[in-house]
Amino acid sequence: MFNSKKQPTSRMPWAIQVLTTEYLIDGTVQPGSYMSGNSNVFEHLAKDDSWLQQGGVSFTAMTWTEVHVQPTGNLSMPAQTYPFWQLMSYDNVVAFIPNDDASKAAFQDAFRNYKHPLSADVFSGPYRIRGAFLSQSANRLTPQLATENSLFPLQDARIESLLPGASLTGMQAQWLLLNAFLLHGVRVNQPSQG
Repeated sequence: MFNSKKQPTSRMPWAIQVLTTEYLIDGTVQPGSYMSGNSNVFEHLAKDDSWLQQGGVSFTAMTWTEVHVQPTGNLSMPAQTYPFWQLMSYDNVVAFIPNDDASKAAFQDAFRNYKHPLSADVFSGPYRIRGAFLSQSANRLTPQLATENSLFPLQDARIESLLPGASLTGMQAQWLLLNAFLLHGVRVNQPSQG
């Protein structure tokens, strides 16, 4: 009468923001765009990010719908809305920011081994991002960017553009994945000696 097999869960659209060096793109990604077989693109990344070094092909295949695009620096373009958006390149992506519970849970599950926070100031593209780097090791005082992954989770982040007259100041993100390829530097705030 009752089927004891676990029923597949229905896939929900994800609200994901993409922070690039010049824009904040806010939209919805449908399951067909973020799934590959039984895994999502972020689960693949957490295990093997070698394709990121080839331009992030999976991200350029993702399509955002109901999109709001706004400049973050001092560009003269006003905010725009579009029915869809596709990333043409991963090269200028600074961060992926989950913007709903479903995407945040998927991002966090994919990067579940990154659970040791390191308070840091991160300089990436034209931004300073203050928050907690999540590392795989509790014994590390600095994140080992070259040996862990090319995307790194941060939590409790505050993002500000350092460009004069920038329109993005004080953006808050509970959780994000940062593109390590655009990092200029990281300053880890050492714990107080008490």
